[in-house]
Amino acid sequence: MAAGNYKVPPPFDKKKSYESWKNEVEIWGLVTDLEEKKKALAVALSLKGRAMDSALEIAAEYLNDDEGMNILLTKLDGVFLKEENDRQYEAYTEFDRIARENGVSMVDYIVEFERRYNRIRKFKMELPDASAAFDTVNHQILLSSLEGMGVSGSALSLFASYLTGRSYQVTWRGATRIAACLADISKWMTTHHLKLNLDKTELLFLPGKGCPHRDLSITIDDTVVTPTRTARNLGVTLDDQLSFSANISSVTRSCRFLLYNIRRICPFLTDETAQVLIQALVISHLDYCNSLLAGVPASAIRPLELVQKAAARLVFNRPKFSHTTSFLRSLHWLPVRARIQFKTLVLAYRAVKGTAPSYLQAMVKPYIPARPLRSAASGRLVARSLRGPGGRSTRSRLFSVLAPQWWNELPTDVRTAESLPIFRRRLKTHLFRKCYPEPST
Repeated sequence: MAAGNYKVPPPFDKKKSYESWKNEVEIWGLVTDLEEKKKALAVALSLKGRAMDSALEIAAEYLNDDEGMNILLTKLDGVFLKEENDRQYEAYTEFDRIARENGVSMVDYIVEFERRYNRIRKFKMELPDASAAFDTVNHQILLSSLEGMGVSGSALSLFASYLTGRSYQVTWRGATRIAACLADISKWMTTHHLKLNLDKTELLFLPGKGCPHRDLSITIDDTVVTPTRTARNLGVTLDDQLSFSANISSVTRSCRFLLYNIRRICPFLTDETAQVLIQALVISHLDYCNSLLAGVPASAIRPLELVQKAAARLVFNRPKFSHTTSFLRSLHWLPVRARIQFKTLVLAYRAVKGTAPSYLQAMVKPYIPARPLRSAASGRLVARSLRGPGGRSTRSRLFSVLAPQWWNELPTDVRTAESLPIFRRRLKTHLFRKCYPEPST
């Protein structure tokens, strides 16, 4: 903005961020001698490209008003500013990932640290007390990290001498709270002539990334409950890493045992009866809570695929190593990975239509373009970023990431189905054609 030329608003171009331009416009609004109702018109006429398109969506009589500037900036905020929570998350993630790279001087590193720190302070985020965190850090890890960052010589010796002879500890009151909660449950059950079965009570500790396994125990009614690597809940075996490898192994063993017993009575069954029996006992077992396996590696669900192929061979009474693609197509069975995708997308459809639990509805968000487009009626969802503190391998298993990604890949007629039965029918047809394409002639 040229000095003394306060009638011309500052230009908005790609060289500056929207926030910087907005601050300049607000300053310009304080020093310009234009009438209050003319300011929004002047700013709108100075815009270009996407900003101009957004401004033109506002009627001229609204811009030519004392509140015109507020209306215009509010409109542009909806286009160029991300949601407050997303901006806070980005600021925290940027600060959390700060590291001194090779070739970066300490002065430049401190400047970058202050810039990122000031950015999170702008959102009124408070960091934990550094002194308290220092008291709980492993001293050997701290010294190794400092040495890896380039701290050496007398500086490293100073830290080492300070830490020599000092101890550290981490206390956790969660065990006390859990014990108190279980005590209240046990008391309530006793009052209602029930008894808490402590022999079947399991404690599963889910450590965070890089968190050591804590030696926890809970005492309730003179019984000590210690953590286990796996715990069973509603028929699903959970492990402390949430890899579901233990659950896959358990399902595989159960299905193999069922197939073994069915094979023994197959000579007395018709093909149709064998198919119904296997679908009811084996395939339904494979499908139970299979949406939990969304995003797991293909190697992890390989045992389940082998069970499904063995079930298809048993229906048609085929040898052990016979090819099964034609059998699965004839039975109209989707492969295991497609069945997982089917169940996840059904949950996504219910979330979009508002019939799923509220916590699932909060994980998906309909895509609404900034301006009227044909894609507004296509039923797409907002795709979440795969980047995050959990890393790609962890975040890519989230329902909030996978469901929109798979949903947006569906044809429009599937996404816009009028009811759940129609959606399920169209979805299975789409996945079936995708998994078993028609042979080219």
